[in-house]
Amino acid sequence: MAALETITKRGDPHLFNGILHAMSDDYTFVCCTAAAAVIRLMLMTIAGSGKKRAR
Repeated sequence: MAALETITKRGDPHLFNGILHAMSDDYTFVCCTAAAAVIRLMLMTIAGSGKKRAR
């Protein structure tokens, strides 16, 4: 779980594969944390792409 949180804080969308693998973990808490990490990275990516277009 700490690894998932660290990946999310980095904000690097290239790390999605590591998160997606965790979504099939046997522990529900890990799966939910991974799903939240995917959502957060997607939102960061969308927000970042909007800033690039505005320039």
